[in-house]
Amino acid sequence: MKLSSPKKVFDLDNFLPPDGENSYDMSFSRGDLTLDIYYDSDDSKGEQKKRVRFVKARHFFKSPFPGISFFDCPDDRDLSLLNSIVEYENSELLDKDSEFPGSSNYKHYRVFLHSVGAAVYVVAKSIEVSD
Repeated sequence: MKLSSPKKVFDLDNFLPPDGENSYDMSFSRGDLTLDIYYDSDDSKGEQKKRVRFVKARHFFKSPFPGISFFDCPDDRDLSLLNSIVEYENSELLDKDSEFPGSSNYKHYRVFLHSVGAAVYVVAKSIEVSD
């Protein structure tokens, strides 16, 4: 499936240390996909957690990163977007999904978790980032 025109919606460099995340957990409940990202803080507080909640998630895919992806987006090679949550302006999956009732206002997101080798793609209404 083709994707294009990714734009940064959240910069993971705002909280992740240079050596990246330690681990992550993914859970799905009541229509929301939650991604808990664990990392060591720079100020000796020990392991910290950030939560990314994909509100009203309709589809989600997890694949190895780097690795072969179900999605094709040459723009994902842009180094300035690698450590970010991005939203794709154009998504073949969203185009196909739009044929079904109740699929308006959905967005296609992606996050690469480098240190643990995972790529997570989510179609959802919105995202929320919290501690």
